[in-house]
Amino acid sequence: MVVARGLRLLGGVFAFLITLVAGYGVGLFHSGNFHVLVAGEAYRSAQPTPERLNAIVRTYGVRSVLNLRGENRGSGWYDAEVTASRRLGVTHIDYRMSSKDRFDQSRAQQLIEIMRTAPKPLLIHCNGGADRSGLASALYLAAIAQQGHFRSELQLSPIYGHVPLPFLRAFPMTSSFESLEGWLGLSED
Repeated sequence: MVVARGLRLLGGVFAFLITLVAGYGVGLFHSGNFHVLVAGEAYRSAQPTPERLNAIVRTYGVRSVLNLRGENRGSGWYDAEVTASRRLGVTHIDYRMSSKDRFDQSRAQQLIEIMRTAPKPLLIHCNGGADRSGLASALYLAAIAQQGHFRSELQLSPIYGHVPLPFLRAFPMTSSFESLEGWLGLSED
């Protein structure tokens, strides 16, 4: 009887936690996973619709969009984003990344330079705004904004939808950042 009651309680706690995580995920999806990196300078998000991009440009004054999904002419989302960027007078930059591939120092340097020279404020996005956007945001905060180890590494966390577990497909984003920390001059804060 006591064991059965304990198992029911454990099951209830587990169900509650699953519901909480699912609710958080739904919230990220509905918010477009939009977050401020450095106010007036850099932002991150999931794939913006033309309407959401319009709202972000109007609200935050974004002057450039960095698309981490790469050029995809002929894809509805891509063509709509390029058209909306032109209409809004925003610079559109394509940079192809894969969340399942490790990111080395030369690619990191290339991406940092793109982000450094892009007109500000800059919006960084991928599809879900969690993995590729997480690594790019971590690099931005570490190399450009000089925000330190903790704040940079936090960009690759569940707060933004990235789950840094070694058996998941997007773990190379976490392991890439960890391997770049010394090169970036980061130390434990």
